[in-house]
Amino acid sequence: MKKVLLSAVAALVISAGAMAQGSFSTLTAGYYKVHVYEPDEASQPRALIVEGDKGLVVVDRPHSSASFDEQLANFYMPVIMEINGFRPSGEDVPSSVKAGGTITKGGMKFSFTESTDEIDAQAALIIGGKFYYSRFAPSREHMSAERLNSREAVNAEFNAAQKAFRKKCLYYLGQYGDYGNQSGQGFVLNYLRDVKKQMEKCQSAEEFIAAMKKAYPKLKGEENLEAVAARLY
Repeated sequence: MKKVLLSAVAALVISAGAMAQGSFSTLTAGYYKVHVYEPDEASQPRALIVEGDKGLVVVDRPHSSASFDEQLANFYMPVIMEINGFRPSGEDVPSSVKAGGTITKGGMKFSFTESTDEIDAQAALIIGGKFYYSRFAPSREHMSAERLNSREAVNAEFNAAQKAFRKKCLYYLGQYGDYGNQSGQGFVLNYLRDVKKQMEKCQSAEEFIAAMKKAYPKLKGEENLEAVAARLY
């Protein structure tokens, strides 16, 4: 009975460890080195470890991840600040930062923007002027109804995309979605411009879907159009 119980506990530990795995990739830009944690499950948000000469800054620490904690420990450097939900915390770190505010920690600069009343996806973190980190990365696909859930949301997303593109960052990252460069962000901006145009021009959901399919005949994620149209009409 004891052996059976121990085996069950061991299996549970192995299973929990497997669920908490992920992989890392590293992006560099001048002084800055950003280690990107990719969870095994696409539904889970990305996390970042920003490495400086004097310490580490953790962005969106996973709730439970053995591989993330192990990687963090391997740096043998202190965590000098954490930023979770686009809000910084730590010793001598203000808990709230106004839009356009910047915190310098360990020689690294972190600039913050705020979300809007219309949608909570507008908050962004700009690391060293080179990395633009927001909720959604600039993926080349039809956007979901989670983002474009109203006409107000479309306008808010378009305004945020304009601001992001103007930053001319080297990398554009997100908690969700593939990440890319300014060209990818430019695609998002143009796509949202077309959504706005068709949203104002088309008289029905069916007309909107047909117009977007015509404008982007080979773009993946066409199944999202029907759900978005239902929110807009």
